[in-house]
Amino acid sequence: MHGGVLGLPDAYRKYMSRSERAFHIEGGRRVREGILPDFEVFFDTYATPEVRIKDVISEEFQKGDPPF
Repeated sequence: MHGGVLGLPDAYRKYMSRSERAFHIEGGRRVREGILPDFEVFFDTYATPEVRIKDVISEEFQKGDPPF
């Protein structure tokens, strides 16, 4: 995989602004497509353009379902 993904918990967003800015410098942008609304409530998700978010963050992960 080339690129990167950053997930920031909403509850700690004010403490993570430096991480968010650094990821923007690397080309990361906020992603809302492919993210479940229930996951979006708790996390802000960022990805670089070459990342297909559905290949990295599965629906099962977003729902909190165990992989087995």
